[in-house]
Amino acid sequence: MGQLISIIGSSVVFFAVIWWITIETESAVFISISAALSFLPQLIMIPIAGTLSDMWDRKKTIIVSDTMQAATTFIIIMSFLLGSPNIWIVISMNSVRGIFNTFHRPAVNAIIPLMVPRENLSRLNGFRMLSSNVITILSPGISAWLLNVLSFQQILWIDVITCIIALIPLMFITIPAIAKNPQSESISSGSKKFWRNFKEGFVTVKKTPGL
Repeated sequence: MGQLISIIGSSVVFFAVIWWITIETESAVFISISAALSFLPQLIMIPIAGTLSDMWDRKKTIIVSDTMQAATTFIIIMSFLLGSPNIWIVISMNSVRGIFNTFHRPAVNAIIPLMVPRENLSRLNGFRMLSSNVITILSPGISAWLLNVLSFQQILWIDVITCIIALIPLMFITIPAIAKNPQSESISSGSKKFWRNFKEGFVTVKKTPGL
């Protein structure tokens, strides 16, 4: 639930940035550039982030990626407080936020099978998929409404606040570690392990009907 709150905050702020750029520039070019620089880095980083998230400590990965997302949002806030909100700073920081989010999501997805009993896994995954789709549908409208009642800087604080809310319960939760094969770990460590897992991901997708 804590991570769900964080995702809501990040999604609302993401669309608020898009709305702000639309209002400030009234330019389809800037909107297109912002969207491209938000989604393209994520698209490129997804297989890399997924592989690394599987190798790293999941709890630390979530904490670091959540914190860095909030930090990049805080940089945007500071640019406004200093009286020099640059459109390129906002666009670039929004892109960086997307990259950290790319590490966040697979790490969250990976801890669910470790903590949820197998008989409840399908039900929880269904709930998460439903929640994710609802957030995707509602976030643009919520962002547009908030821009009518709050300033853009105030909306940006939502990302920072929801990040803190998400991190507090995470600090007190123990995430089970995955049992590792010592022989396998010694054979393929570091970069070799990364490329082996990276390739294995694509092979798995290729062999799975429907994917």
